[in-house]
Amino acid sequence: MAEKAKDSGKSKLPGEESQVDEETRELDCIGYKKSSCKLFLYSVCAVLTGGVLLLLSYWKPAWHVYWTAVKCPLSKADCVVFTDIHGAWTAEEVHEESLVDTTITEVDSNLLNVQQSGEDEDEVPLLVSSRHGENQCDRSIRYFIHHKLRFHYEPGEDRFKRLRALDCGVPCVTIRAGGKGMTREEHQKHVVLFGDNIIDVDVKPYWKLIIEEALDPFYIFQVFSIILWCFEVYYYYAATILFISCISIGTDVYEIRRQMKTLFDMVASPRTVTMRHAGGNVEKVSSRYLVPGDILVIPAEGLEMPCDAALLSGTCVVNESMLTGESVPVTKTLLPDQPIPDKDINDPVNNYIPEKHKRHTLFCGTTVIQTRPFENEEVVAIVVRTGFSTAKGSLVRSILFPKPVGFQFFR
Repeated sequence: MAEKAKDSGKSKLPGEESQVDEETRELDCIGYKKSSCKLFLYSVCAVLTGGVLLLLSYWKPAWHVYWTAVKCPLSKADCVVFTDIHGAWTAEEVHEESLVDTTITEVDSNLLNVQQSGEDEDEVPLLVSSRHGENQCDRSIRYFIHHKLRFHYEPGEDRFKRLRALDCGVPCVTIRAGGKGMTREEHQKHVVLFGDNIIDVDVKPYWKLIIEEALDPFYIFQVFSIILWCFEVYYYYAATILFISCISIGTDVYEIRRQMKTLFDMVASPRTVTMRHAGGNVEKVSSRYLVPGDILVIPAEGLEMPCDAALLSGTCVVNESMLTGESVPVTKTLLPDQPIPDKDINDPVNNYIPEKHKRHTLFCGTTVIQTRPFENEEVVAIVVRTGFSTAKGSLVRSILFPKPVGFQFFR
């Protein structure tokens, strides 16, 4: 469990506390597999109830899984049911993807199998684990996506866990020692595991938003009210309810669409960055394909950070106003390469945690204004988090999936 950063009087990153709670949480999932028999009975009942069953399934996805699937081991599940961070039952579809021509034999819960000491620094594997020395030309990974975060199936523990990388408590010394970059083959493996480095915000079309809004329980109640008043020959009253409901739906849809478009415009599109591979080879790539473990070269003119990265050399002056609201630029220094005195290297106090090591971390969405290299070396940083796992991604997720509002009338 990540240690809480001490309050030093500095502003916290948005969503920092909720991010720690959600990302370190292990989900107790129940696996389900589609049943042809139950699916047939569900279809018959949906017709007999005039679509009411379909409406209940839309409001409660977990109920739909109960009615159409049977329990099974997680290793064979088509979908999973679990309680989210707010205590609500949620259902998600399980995806399966093949890792072809790779040497990964075991994907750990945190995707790390670091060598702590006694080995060549150039050989320190930061992400890919191959514990048994076996090669498998075809292996599939199973995962589901909940609130834009990936949860991978861990066969050894028979459970789904949050996909983590260098932000899960790896010693700072190990990160510095392994900051030599990855080969192109290793990079491709991690692209499959972590996915693209993008913060995508879907701008739904108007017709879809209208349907979703009209299927809200409040408006379904209004439909039954209109039918009831028509039976009582209160046509003017029913027409008034219909007119007001249509105006309300139109206003809500317009506002939702406008907010989606604003959020979409705030999320920067992928840009070209300079990445250094193992052996010192430098390549221009799209930031879309950055993965944890990549070495990012920070140009002298600066750039807007497309990911969260730990500084390995030089210093940077960074504008973090987009995330923290502070207008004064801050200076970032390189990650320490020595453990804290009188502390063992494996002591948790020496582990790298982005929220704890803010002075050494370049957060996604912030702008590097100036770089200061040491001894004419390039200013480089190692990617630690990408996509919705970054500080900026956490902020966007808090907007897309806000905490449910509960009204308590009696104490």
